[in-house]
Amino acid sequence: MKRTLTAASENEVQATIEYTFRNMGACCWGYPSIVASGPNATTLHYERNDAPIARNGLMLTNVGAEVDGYTADVTRTYPANGKFSDDQRAIYSAEPGHDAPRHSLEADERQSRRSPRTRAAQTRPDLEERSAPGALVPISHHIGLDVHDVTEPGFAEGMVVTKEPGI
Repeated sequence: MKRTLTAASENEVQATIEYTFRNMGACCWGYPSIVASGPNATTLHYERNDAPIARNGLMLTNVGAEVDGYTADVTRTYPANGKFSDDQRAIYSAEPGHDAPRHSLEADERQSRRSPRTRAAQTRPDLEERSAPGALVPISHHIGLDVHDVTEPGFAEGMVVTKEPGI
């Protein structure tokens, strides 16, 4: 987050993240890093990471280091200039765990699938998925030895899942 304040482009932030992985003992990244600024932050699985940082926009990082065969999946959305605008703060604060009612992961998944573009992307993977400006796009998946561990549908005690905020 601190590097975003001085970086000119998304790939400078990506370089700092991936350097930190190696410097802290990870062998590598567990999947290609997503470092997206402004409108790029609304593209699911954006990997170009080469645009200038939109100073008044949000920055999304979806990254994971691999250590001893395990990969973390850490997604964060934060203001590129270090301070949320009033509108950004209102949307960000609506995430479960803040002042909003608690949601289940299954309910979040159902809600995210209601988006016409999400449904289109599920049936037409060639479509670039973008959400409506300012929309929450909650995505969750199981994690384990693989970033997207394959399991039976649903959730049970002891399972580890992600909660990825997309705004």
